[in-house]
Amino acid sequence: MKSLILSTGVKSLAFAALMSLTCHQAHAESGLAKYKTQLEAAAASAKPVPVEQQEITSPPLKNVDAIDQSELEDIDELPPIAEDSLEIEPLRVSLDKPEIIRLDRDAVNVIVGSNENLRVVPDTNRNLVLIAKKPGSTYFRALDTDGKVIMQRHVIIGSPTKNYIRIRRACANGTQGCKQYSVYYCPDMCHEVNVVQDASGPGAAIPEETPSGPSNTGAQADLNEDLMETPKTEEPPPGE
Repeated sequence: MKSLILSTGVKSLAFAALMSLTCHQAHAESGLAKYKTQLEAAAASAKPVPVEQQEITSPPLKNVDAIDQSELEDIDELPPIAEDSLEIEPLRVSLDKPEIIRLDRDAVNVIVGSNENLRVVPDTNRNLVLIAKKPGSTYFRALDTDGKVIMQRHVIIGSPTKNYIRIRRACANGTQGCKQYSVYYCPDMCHEVNVVQDASGPGAAIPEETPSGPSNTGAQADLNEDLMETPKTEEPPPGE
């Protein structure tokens, strides 16, 4: 009988211990799940720190010589490297209207494809005067001191435009007095434009220098000569 009671008591203690362990395990799992849920909520509500607000530290530099600001100011800046300019749209020049071309840097040489059609006169290193000579087409290049192309373009001389009429004749066997080209400017009535028929011959002279005003040197010399040649009349003494 005592053995039965003892066995029953042991079983009761073992069952109670098992139930207590089960309760503790369930409570621990519940607490762990709650803590995990809190961590996930905190991570979701947290905002990332912007890059500009993050403190970034770097190790101090050692044995680095400081650069004086005055030394930087004394350094000469290298000039930009000039490149060849691309060809732009053709230029149309009338036979009675010179064109002025302005360059973006100084030119030292101008190469013209055909001097029979076009004459280029440098006004300054950055201004070129294009004077038409004979109807047709040619090409010119302006070069700088380094040989780089500043401007290159085709030039069409005497092309048909508004108010201009161009006539071309077939002058066979060198017919005397035959004009190969005739150009007329017709704003109201037609006016003939002088056209160079033979570019190899003498063309219109272009003055190299423009006088600032009329010169009186010749008139003054003639006046002095007349005064020297005119004899002076002696006046009679008083009382005669």
